[in-house]
Amino acid sequence: MVISSGKEYYDIVSSFPTDEKKFDINKLEYKENEYFVECKKVEANNSIESDSFYVTCLKTAKYMKELSTVYAKDDENKRCKYFNYCANDAVRNEKNSHNETKFMSAYKDLTYELKICEGKFDYMDDIIFKRVKNLHDIYYEYKKFMNIIQSPTHKNCPDFKNCVNKYSTYIGTCNDQNHVDFCSALQKFKTHHLHNMIHILIKCDDNDVALPSPEIPYAHNHEDRDGRFDLNEADPSEMSPDSYPPYNTAIFTVSIILVITFTFFILYKFTPFGLWLEPRIRKIKKILPNLIEDKNILKDFERKHINLQNSPYNVQYHVAENS
Repeated sequence: MVISSGKEYYDIVSSFPTDEKKFDINKLEYKENEYFVECKKVEANNSIESDSFYVTCLKTAKYMKELSTVYAKDDENKRCKYFNYCANDAVRNEKNSHNETKFMSAYKDLTYELKICEGKFDYMDDIIFKRVKNLHDIYYEYKKFMNIIQSPTHKNCPDFKNCVNKYSTYIGTCNDQNHVDFCSALQKFKTHHLHNMIHILIKCDDNDVALPSPEIPYAHNHEDRDGRFDLNEADPSEMSPDSYPPYNTAIFTVSIILVITFTFFILYKFTPFGLWLEPRIRKIKKILPNLIEDKNILKDFERKHINLQNSPYNVQYHVAENS
């Protein structure tokens, strides 16, 4: 059985639906006369005897057919990866681990019946599936948070604890080299959060919406295969700071600079802060040339004083005051 790698999902999970279109097998509706033939056919072809599979198949088929119109044709890879994730979710919802292979094979057959992502379904390793689901849940919670932030009817800061709790739980695994790609995806989420800070800080205090940084360990080769990684076996505690990838710090630093720059721009242009700051800037501009000139005079004096001390004559003299 072909098993998908994790990285190809972690890199695109931010594009998965996070609104009412989010896949939830328990909330999906179905009609008996829709996709009846297709689901009965794949059920029979794979010798499935589960009472619940048929209804789950009807729901999943209806969902994929309707949502296939939402994703553009040039996003076929993302669309198929998401549908494959949904099918894996439906399989696990059956809570029948002995028949998961049959169920997944049936959903792969269903892609041909529906002419959607034909043959592009495969079974996701349990660890990879759980991580993708965790990432998707974070983005889902974050979407709800941002909806309130952007709503003009809500004046107060919405509760950010759900995102913080989920995020903090997941980054707890980031001191393990086996989670490099997953932790990089968590960093991507945090960067996305920082880009939204200019809007968030209008309603929220920065301490209430802060996220800790994932500690991404260094690896010479962290290609994800079957939920495992080929890493060098060096002890992370013995590595020098220079051996860690610099992109996390760089991304974080640039994001903070952008947030601060935009924040000061908004404050300067559209709040009384600009009126308070502008005369002080003018005052500094007037004082600065004088300070520079004084500094140059002082340097010139010090240079002459040193030359005088180094003179071979070293003449001592006094200047009489004018009476």
